[in-house]
Amino acid sequence: MTKILVDTTVLLGWRSANDRYHDAASAIVAGIDEGDLPDGVVLTPILQELLKHVQGEMGKPEATRTLDSLVHSPNFEIVPLGEEVHEHGRMIWQLHNLLELPDALMVAYMRRRNIPFLYSFDGENSNRQKFERLQDVTRLNAAVDPY
Repeated sequence: MTKILVDTTVLLGWRSANDRYHDAASAIVAGIDEGDLPDGVVLTPILQELLKHVQGEMGKPEATRTLDSLVHSPNFEIVPLGEEVHEHGRMIWQLHNLLELPDALMVAYMRRRNIPFLYSFDGENSNRQKFERLQDVTRLNAAVDPY
């Protein structure tokens, strides 16, 4: 079964109709949810980041609906990080100035599980293309199946 990581930027775009990436993000989430795209992996730090923003911007009921949608989807997997991946992520974060800690944790998980792809809008419209600087990570910003 093929898997792909999903970044906070995609999940926030999906939940917020006012987000500039709403249409693209909704297509990605729908594609995963309906089985047309690889299964989506959401790491717990990404989920926490997502729910913090959704609750702050849209309220707790919307945050609860967001969590329920992901938890009950057969094609999304919420993955807690083990100590080894967390430590590897911290090392990656310290080495790469452009990566924020949640990004580095995703990279560490991707490397441990040999998952080369993630859906993310990080780096769009800026020169801070953090994932593109990593040779073993391919960032996708559209509902495409890279496998």
